[in-house]
Amino acid sequence: MIRLEPVLRLLKKRTAIIALIAIAGVGVYLWYRKAEAVEPTRYVLTAATRGSVIQNISGSGQVSGLRQFDVKPTASAKITKIFVKPGDAVTTETPIAQLDATDALKAIRDAQQSLRDAQIAYDSQKLSYEKETGPADASAVLQAENTLNQAKRALEALLEPPDTSDIATAENDVKTQRENTKLSYDNELSVGIRNAYDNAVTAIKNAAKSAKQGAHDAEPIILANDPNISNLSPSKLMEAIALSYDIDEHVDHLDAAASSLAATGADPDDIDAALVTAKDTLGKVVPYLQKLSDALLNTAPSAAYSSSAISSLKTTIDSNLSDATSRLSTILTQVQMIDSAKTSYATALISLQKAEVALAKLLEPANENDVATAKEKVAQAEQSLAEIKAGLSDVERAIAQNTLKQRLSSLTSAQNKLADARDALADYMIKAPFAGIIATVSVDVADDASPSTSIATVVTTAKIAELALNEVDAAKVQVGQKATLTFDAIPDLSVAGVVSEVDSLGTASQGVVNYNIKIVFETQDERVKSGMSVTAEIVILAEPNVLTLPNAAVHTTDGISTVSVLPNADASDQTAFTQGLPSSELPQAKQVEIGVSNDQVTQIVSGLNEGDVVVLRTVTGSSKTPASSSAARTPSSRSSMGMPGLVGGGPPGN
Repeated sequence: MIRLEPVLRLLKKRTAIIALIAIAGVGVYLWYRKAEAVEPTRYVLTAATRGSVIQNISGSGQVSGLRQFDVKPTASAKITKIFVKPGDAVTTETPIAQLDATDALKAIRDAQQSLRDAQIAYDSQKLSYEKETGPADASAVLQAENTLNQAKRALEALLEPPDTSDIATAENDVKTQRENTKLSYDNELSVGIRNAYDNAVTAIKNAAKSAKQGAHDAEPIILANDPNISNLSPSKLMEAIALSYDIDEHVDHLDAAASSLAATGADPDDIDAALVTAKDTLGKVVPYLQKLSDALLNTAPSAAYSSSAISSLKTTIDSNLSDATSRLSTILTQVQMIDSAKTSYATALISLQKAEVALAKLLEPANENDVATAKEKVAQAEQSLAEIKAGLSDVERAIAQNTLKQRLSSLTSAQNKLADARDALADYMIKAPFAGIIATVSVDVADDASPSTSIATVVTTAKIAELALNEVDAAKVQVGQKATLTFDAIPDLSVAGVVSEVDSLGTASQGVVNYNIKIVFETQDERVKSGMSVTAEIVILAEPNVLTLPNAAVHTTDGISTVSVLPNADASDQTAFTQGLPSSELPQAKQVEIGVSNDQVTQIVSGLNEGDVVVLRTVTGSSKTPASSSAARTPSSRSSMGMPGLVGGGPPGN
């Protein structure tokens, strides 16, 4: 008989094992699914730091056994001085010759003026920018408030009904001016003009009487044949007789004109004509009587005419003379009074028109166009005040910032041009590139010199490296540039050198043009032998203490350079500069201005400050596998943003 108890125990154990295996399988499956979760995108950061940007040109050649150089200028001009002669010992920087530097000095003056102009433009724009972006000026706000208040008062004045006192004043003004223009009894002339003409009629009639009486009293003297009065002064009498010929005609004409005039209401034209006649007649009578008075004054007494008789006759003539003179003055006065009355009337008419217009304006309602214009002025004043208090808009602020940057860029350019002009001035003083002996001097004062002219030949004991550069690299090399020399035969040796000569003419070989470069050793080492292979790193550009970023952090497209800035990046987390910083926000592009660069870093001219953090590269998230770990994985060599994945940069201060 088979026993069931051991069999049941065995089945129970197998079931438990199967259950455990199933549970373990589910756990492994869940762990595997979790391991496959996608990592978040990480952004490796770098900081803008200060450093040097150095550009080098490399070339290979040999150590030369030839120890002499032709000293050549880098500028073209006449030679003004020669400082050495054959056999002279020279050291580095010993002057050999001086070129005419007139053009170079002018270039410096022009650059200095350009720099001053650029400095003034920048300072002016900076003050304007600070004023525009600063708090609202108190005086500007006060002025804007005053303008607004004036506009409001002008609108209120248009909308308010006219003041009753103003209306009364205007009505009284109209009444007064109407009185001034009131016509006289003839309804043709104003009261003032008619009165002036009527007064003139009286003056004309009196003038006619005076002229007639004077001529009458003078006539016996002129016509007298009595020898008893022959003692009259003959010269004075003849002058009086000469004036008497047409006296009667004028007197009669004036008498007729005066008689034809009515005392009041006479025609103004007739009065004007009579005034002219009176003026002319009295203008003849007065001198006529004056001559007779002078003749009587010089008459001696006789038996027929005693002294008293002559005196009585002279008294009559003098009385007539005085009366005629007075009447002439009255006539002239009346002419002026008529003119004055006419002027006053014309003025009164204009004043009446103005008074009527002013009254009508007071009484008429406000013009709709005037009200609309006044309201518009109020709105403009309110807007102006609000703009002054609010300051610049974002767009205006950006424009102002760009303008200031342009002025700063112009100032920097002017500074660089002045520095270049001063550097160029040094080219006109030709100096020995190294220590040695002057072998020959090949030029004289007043000779023309150019970069192909040999000024002098210097023999040196220093070793020389000769190498050939292609035309592109050779164009960047200049005499005096520093170089570092290394040797295949002596791997641990590095020697400093200086470029002493650059060929002006190249050598063509298979379509490639090369130029020979000579570099003088600044330090000597006995291990270096003639003919050894040498490699030179020539420094063609060095910008010390400038703001830099790794090249991978700068992106340039169509001449516009940008960097990527991660919003709210925690720069204090040092791992962000090595492993990267996870972020759900995308980096934002920020425009910058770049300067020089080399194979590693790029100069940042503007757009960033020292210590500002930007994205160096992006590590795109990926799924894990059981056999991998985040520490063992290598990031892609190009990020999702198109930036190179080169490791670089570091936390600020590193």
